[in-house]
Amino acid sequence: MVYMKGLPLDKRYDFYYYGTRAKRPYPLWMADGIAPMGSKAIPLLRDKLSTTNSSFEKMTIIYLLSVMSVHGCYDVKSDSELFSLVMQKERELNDDNYHDYITNM
Repeated sequence: MVYMKGLPLDKRYDFYYYGTRAKRPYPLWMADGIAPMGSKAIPLLRDKLSTTNSSFEKMTIIYLLSVMSVHGCYDVKSDSELFSLVMQKERELNDDNYHDYITNM
């Protein structure tokens, strides 16, 4: 995405996360600014997902990981540690809608 070009990953994440919090409907297209980074983005996303207490942040990370998987940027299911974490956090959400994102990974 042009608006994120040249930004480091942590700033791209901030842009994505706060953008999804501030806009309605959610600008989920903003995930495209991070998804193509593939494996380079995984350490940050894994850390954010494992440490956040925010249900909304968990949802946005799970969505972003599903975009990465669907677009072939990163195979989340083959990363057993990450996929296990995603499953755990999805159960904590108690929201069936996010199960569909995991099914498509």
